[in-house]
Amino acid sequence: MRIRLRDTPDKIQAFAEVFRKTFVILDESTDYLDRAPSNLVHRYLEIELTPEIAATPSPLALATDAKHSRDLLGEISILTDADKLLNSQWWYPLQNGDVVLMAAYDDLATTYLAEPDEYGDHVLRCVSAVYESSFHEPIPFYDLWFEAGPATLTVIRAGATVFGRPTTRQAPATGSEAAKA
Repeated sequence: MRIRLRDTPDKIQAFAEVFRKTFVILDESTDYLDRAPSNLVHRYLEIELTPEIAATPSPLALATDAKHSRDLLGEISILTDADKLLNSQWWYPLQNGDVVLMAAYDDLATTYLAEPDEYGDHVLRCVSAVYESSFHEPIPFYDLWFEAGPATLTVIRAGATVFGRPTTRQAPATGSEAAKA
C-alpha cells in the first residue's frame, strides 16, 4: 500500500515515525516541496502488514465459522468476547480527530477520520482509500472492529498510536492508580 503524507516537515516526520513502528516500511521517498508560496512537503511511504496481522481472522469471520459448524455457544462467545475487548480499551469511544487506519490486505487499505454524527456519537468518515467505492457514508467504529478485526486496525490520537502495533501511549491513570502515584 502506498501512503502520501502532506504537511509541515516536522509533522511529516512524526507521522512517518508512527508508521515505522506500526507497519513494515518497504520504501520511503524523500520530501518533496509543494509549489510556492506553500511551506508544506509531501512524502510517500510504501507499507505492508506484518505477517502475523495479515493472518489474523476478524471476529465476524470466526463467528461465521462457528455458525457453519453449528456451534451456537462458540459463535455467541466469539462475538461477546470481541465486544468486551473493544469496550475494555481505555481509548474507546473514539474522539474528534482520531485517525483509524484499516489495512486488511495488501491491496485494501483505508484511512478514516472520527467525527461526531447528528446524535453526538462518533462515526468514521473515509478520507483515503485504495478503491473509490470505499468512500461511502460514515460508519461506526464498531463495524470495523468486527468486520475487519482488531488486528488490522490502528488508532492514532493526537499523533500517538493508542491502539495497534505498537502502542506508544499509555492509558491515563484511573482514580485508584493516581492515588498510589
